[in-house]
Amino acid sequence: MNASGSHHQLRKLDYRIRAFISATHSRGGVYMYSNQQGCDGGRLYFDGCSCVVVNGDMIAQGSQFSLRDVEVVVAQVDLDAVAGFRGSISSFQEQASCKTKISSVAVQYSLCQPFNLKMSLSGPLKITYHSPEEEIAFGPGCWLWDYLRRSGASGFLLPLSGGADSSSVAAIVGCMCQLVVKEIANGDEQVKADAIRIGRYANGEFPTESREFAKRIFYTVFMGSENSSQETRMRAKKLADEIGSWHLDVSIDTVVSAFLSLFQTLTGKRPRYK
Repeated sequence: MNASGSHHQLRKLDYRIRAFISATHSRGGVYMYSNQQGCDGGRLYFDGCSCVVVNGDMIAQGSQFSLRDVEVVVAQVDLDAVAGFRGSISSFQEQASCKTKISSVAVQYSLCQPFNLKMSLSGPLKITYHSPEEEIAFGPGCWLWDYLRRSGASGFLLPLSGGADSSSVAAIVGCMCQLVVKEIANGDEQVKADAIRIGRYANGEFPTESREFAKRIFYTVFMGSENSSQETRMRAKKLADEIGSWHLDVSIDTVVSAFLSLFQTLTGKRPRYK
């Protein structure tokens, strides 16, 4: 059993699972891995994905990116199959024959459930991996939601220039809104309560569409100047419309001129940029 606190890094899940499979495939055993899920209040995000691996086969896997606080992964395993697997490894046979046999103590207790013909063992399943693009969107998106609901803030304000950096941040917030609405549709009452509080819904209303939810909690501002192009201005507006944010287009030329005039009045000099 591994009660871990492994934070998310790009493609790190593949490394974890390969380690679990390799350890149980070479030695046999039941590997139960649990991980923290959510933001720790700092810059780290713990991505969950608890799982159960038996003799090199994945038989149960939790979600990697989830807005839920608690997720339980359950599997039915056969401990005799583990003993048989280990017995087939010659190195274990030789080592066991050289050791003093440990006596068994009978106790009136059982870890197994009562015999039930309808109960079947958990079989191997296909391991679920997210693409790098999905990890980049889901990981920061879950971190933003966890930070938003714990901090007591009511939303995000983003200067959206239309460039790659600010556009990427806006897209991640948009992904966060989609995750929230999807989790509410799946019946998560905690996410629903947080979304109602943050979005200031009333009269029994709650988020049912990501763009409408983004309109309540996400504000973008294009702060244009005489050096801004029409292309970046339109790009910022188009992205804001797709996400659903409350978008403003303002000119900062007068603000910049006012600061330059004040600086020149106080110092007698005027900044020059080459």
